[in-house]
Amino acid sequence: MEKFTLTLRSKTAVKQYDGAFMPYEKELLAEILTAIENKDANKLAWFNGFGDSLRAFIMNVYAYRKGLEFGFTDIKFDQYGWFKRPAFLDYDVVKSGCSERL
Repeated sequence: MEKFTLTLRSKTAVKQYDGAFMPYEKELLAEILTAIENKDANKLAWFNGFGDSLRAFIMNVYAYRKGLEFGFTDIKFDQYGWFKRPAFLDYDVVKSGCSERL
């Protein structure tokens, strides 16, 4: 599969994308279209850093932004090009004090 790159001429490809089933996917596509219409090459370059297809851009940007909600700012990808989920380093395991079945 050929690598897809967002450019100022990608408006048709973005509009024809038929994989947006979740509200966040439609919002990200609208954000990409707005960047194209506003000729925001920096924003498009930022999106391009998240994969090699429109689907990868959407999924990886969404995963990155969800991580930001918890304070994670690193951008890392696995060997397949998908966003690598950050992990909490410190956490407590809560054990149930009840050992008999109810």
